[in-house]
Amino acid sequence: MDWFSMLEKFINEHASAGIQKERIIQRDEIIQHLRDEHNLLKEKNTLLNEKNEILQRELKELSIPENFIKYRGVLFSKLPDGRIDECAYCPTCKTPMYSIQEATNFECSRCRFVASFTGEELPQILRDNLK
Repeated sequence: MDWFSMLEKFINEHASAGIQKERIIQRDEIIQHLRDEHNLLKEKNTLLNEKNEILQRELKELSIPENFIKYRGVLFSKLPDGRIDECAYCPTCKTPMYSIQEATNFECSRCRFVASFTGEELPQILRDNLK
């Protein structure tokens, strides 16, 4: 090998090493960026899963169970024999509501929801509208 060939080989190898080093640095930066993005997406996914669970629970609480009928803003329970229970249930808590001496509007003792009808109106509502 002559002197010029050796010099040319040295220059080519040295230049290649510099380019390769730049590519390695660039690759490492890309890898770090992808790791950071991956961690951010994992955190976001965890938060979204937690929020989804909360919303699923809230939706379940707000939905009307199969054995209930909603009428005039409250729930009425369907009995196994097909009749309607004479008790009004709170649409929020799904607990029985009360009417003092049938003169006041039905009210929920837990959340204080107030129905649009009194205890005196209940038999008429059951007879005419929920059969």
